[in-house]
Amino acid sequence: MTTGVSPRSSSICPPMRTAFRMLALAASLALGCSWGTGPGPGSPEEIAYILLIDQNGTDDTAHLPLYPASPTTLQVRLYRANRTEITSVPGGSNATFTFTPPSLASVQPTADSMGATISATDSVGAGGTFNVTLRFPTDTLIKTFGPFSVLIH
Repeated sequence: MTTGVSPRSSSICPPMRTAFRMLALAASLALGCSWGTGPGPGSPEEIAYILLIDQNGTDDTAHLPLYPASPTTLQVRLYRANRTEITSVPGGSNATFTFTPPSLASVQPTADSMGATISATDSVGAGGTFNVTLRFPTDTLIKTFGPFSVLIH
């Protein structure tokens, strides 16, 4: 006669099964996933992607909305492939923003070499793209990210 219950499921009480599953999950995450040790310094070669964060803390990487008469200040944040933030690069780094078409926006550098204040210079409804180029003064490496979408609202 079949009861529909596996013989294995009755050999360990349900709370113990849950505990074993949680332990197995924790072990697989600890051993199988490399999330890094957290934010810290890194080399230019480690930069896998960037995020563009505005003055309100919003991630504008997927789409940068610009508004006439309301400049947006962006900060470029650097990340490794394992999703840990690179907080500094030895020798420094700086970011430049290039818009296509060039008439879309103007860029003013900020005190932070990885930031810029961007102002819409075209009409509402105009759109385009921009690239972010990273330069490292003590290295000949140049990295460009983009194109990123931009629209004047």
